Amino acid sequence: MTADDYFALDDDGFRYELIDGVVVMTPSPSPGHQDIRAEIEHQLRLFVRARGLGLVLSEVDVRFDASLVYRPDLIFLRKGRYSKPLKRVEVSPDLIVEVASPSTVSLDQTTKLGDYQRFGVAEYWLVDASRHTIRFLRLVRGAYVEVQPSHGRFESEAVPGFALDLAAVLGVCSEYDDDE
Repeated sequence: MTADDYFALDDDGFRYELIDGVVVMTPSPSPGHQDIRAEIEHQLRLFVRARGLGLVLSEVDVRFDASLVYRPDLIFLRKGRYSKPLKRVEVSPDLIVEVASPSTVSLDQTTKLGDYQRFGVAEYWLVDASRHTIRFLRLVRGAYVEVQPSHGRFESEAVPGFALDLAAVLGVCSEYDDDE
């Protein structure tokens, strides 16, 4: 199937992605997954809107090429990289955030990581809630390198001037630990 075929499908209420021309159903996010994404989105959205830097969008289809459409948990598009009105995201986001769940962790850490790198996504943040970790990957000369946060914050280059408060995000992760 092509991306055009994919976008022509009727919305049946389920979540899908198009990976190498194959439609793949993805499970609905858990409450913890949604809460973690919401915390990151809240921090980003407040910062980006106050400075008019662009758009922060969640759960939106991103067309990378004719056979690849992902629905990341969260994206940031820098102002000037999209046209108004924005009807569909057809440019590589500046930032993608994925909150890995047990059923998606392998896809997020391998296939999506490789595709996001190949299509020039400047930063890829991968949250593993069960391990209370966040990997911050930054594109440097066409390849991702892992960047370590400092003093409980991660300073983004994809979102100029923004620093993610890790304690707030990891605090949400701990609220959904299995042993509580």
